[in-house]
Amino acid sequence: MKNAKYVLILMFALVGCSKVNFQNALQAENTKMAAPPDDYDDPMIPVTPEPPPVVVTPEPPVVTPEPPPVVVVPEPPPVVVPPPAPPAPQKTTGTCTKGQSVSSCLSCDYTVPTVPAWQPSTKAEKLAQIQYLSCPIKNASNSPTHTTITQLQAVSKIQACTQAIYPETSMYDSQALTIAALLGDDPYMRNKIYGGLWYQPPYTDHFEQYFGVYHADIIKVFCGGEDPATVLAGPMLTKEYYDLCYGLGQCDPSQWTSAARTRWNTIQAIRDQLRSCMITSRDLPPLTVLPGQPLPETLVKSCSWKKFDGLFEVGGQAEVQSWLDAGYKVSVETGVSCSQITSTAGLSGQVTLTGFICQ
Repeated sequence: MKNAKYVLILMFALVGCSKVNFQNALQAENTKMAAPPDDYDDPMIPVTPEPPPVVVTPEPPVVTPEPPPVVVVPEPPPVVVPPPAPPAPQKTTGTCTKGQSVSSCLSCDYTVPTVPAWQPSTKAEKLAQIQYLSCPIKNASNSPTHTTITQLQAVSKIQACTQAIYPETSMYDSQALTIAALLGDDPYMRNKIYGGLWYQPPYTDHFEQYFGVYHADIIKVFCGGEDPATVLAGPMLTKEYYDLCYGLGQCDPSQWTSAARTRWNTIQAIRDQLRSCMITSRDLPPLTVLPGQPLPETLVKSCSWKKFDGLFEVGGQAEVQSWLDAGYKVSVETGVSCSQITSTAGLSGQVTLTGFICQ
């Protein structure tokens, strides 16, 4: 329809044109037509409208969300169930009487010792007996503190003079007779050496050579209460020493014969032994019974027991060791056996430990 409109317009234009106009057109055949201006719109030429611009709607950017962080949940540690704690050991204590059973293999029993802990040698006992029998003898030279003593008091003064420290020694015949006479029931020999002049040869020589001490000195320790460390200080000067020193002018033992030096050294050794054990005896508690006599049962004040029932590894080691160190007699029961022990070697597991002591 639009195109028909353009045709009609064209026809009317051709009709209205004059001849002159066509001739002018011919004359100008070869004349170039001026170009229309750029902005000229020929109404006869249909204008194809430009399509509207394509509006491209930009697509929104595709935002890919970042995945959430992967949270690694740590696996919980394995639940360690501790083994059940071993039951605490049972500890019991009590007192017991003589003969009472404290375990299947241990009785609260004791024997009364027949010999005290310190057993003097026979030589020491002889010395103590002579002093005990001689203390009543009066002598103007006795010390002001001189007094009589009991036999037990006399033995207490030499209780540490054991066979190992103050041993028995051999005697020659006349010497043995003198010592026997001093120990006998007849007081004659004791009165002779303790009731008059101190030097009574050969009897006092026999005494000094055997015991290693002057008879006049030792009675000061036993009957006068003097200190053996003071009384027994220094060497033992024998009659032979006086004879050699003051008779021959040979006061140095190197000037003597070999036999004389041997006798001198032997007596000095005996004296040193006696001094040592009498000082030790001085510092010990007095004896309560004589050697060889049983101790009275009243000295055993009480007996007590202790028991440990449980795992040896849970305190048993220290417990039983403390008993053994304290002098307890100890037994162990393991369910199948019972035995007395003196050490903890080999003990383990479930045990019943029992110990007792009498004091």
